[in-house]
Order: sequence, then structure tokens, then C-alpha cells
Amino acid sequence: MAADHDSLMEAERALQRAQLANDANALELLLHDRLRFVGPDGEVFNKAADLAAYESGLVKFKESNPIEIEAHVFGTTGLTILLLELEVLANGETVIGEYRYTRTWLYEDDRWQIIGGAVVADKLTGPSL
Repeated sequence: MAADHDSLMEAERALQRAQLANDANALELLLHDRLRFVGPDGEVFNKAADLAAYESGLVKFKESNPIEIEAHVFGTTGLTILLLELEVLANGETVIGEYRYTRTWLYEDDRWQIIGGAVVADKLTGPSL
């Protein structure tokens, strides 16, 4: 795999598939060991916390439909900006709405890995994540 636009888009699609499948093993490969991610409530998560949320069932993606996707590659750094229509079970509550994600990817060990990111609510039809 090369550090190019197509491989970054494939990594982004793989991430969405892993989230929907609640596949912690696939997520393990897609998340960098030094991941820092800001949730919609402002809380900062690392890789271990993110994986634990999936493994425990605290977070379960039920639907994830892309509305907009941008992907940019700068050498071995990638940036994806997405607007997703989501249905997620979070902390026992179903959350439905549109969320804007920004993810920074690092191409390391012959694969793209998320090293940083953030998500904000765009349009909600229920409680927030």
C-alpha cells in the first residue's frame, strides 16, 4: 500500500466498517498507539479508552451513512473530514444525528493509522453522543 489518496480513502472506509461491526481487532490496527481524540462533549480519549468503549459495548454504531467525505494527503500525513449520518448506542441511549469528524492520519508501518481527531454534532434528532 502507498501513502496516497486512494489508500487513505480505503483506510477511512475500513474504519467505518470496523465501527459498524464493533470489530476491536480491526480498530486496533487503524488507531495509532499515541491516538488523541476529542469527543463531542470535549473529553479527550486515547487508544486504550476508545478500544475499551467498543469492547465493553459502551459504544455501538448501528448506522453510519456518509454525506460528505474529503481526503487530503501531505506526504505521510492524511486528513479526512466527514459529515456522517449516525445512529449510535452510547451509554445506553440511542443517538441519531449528523456528526462532523476531522481525523488526522499518519502513514506508518505500511498502513494509515489515526493519530488525532475530533467530532462535533452538526444536526441532532435525539440526545447527543
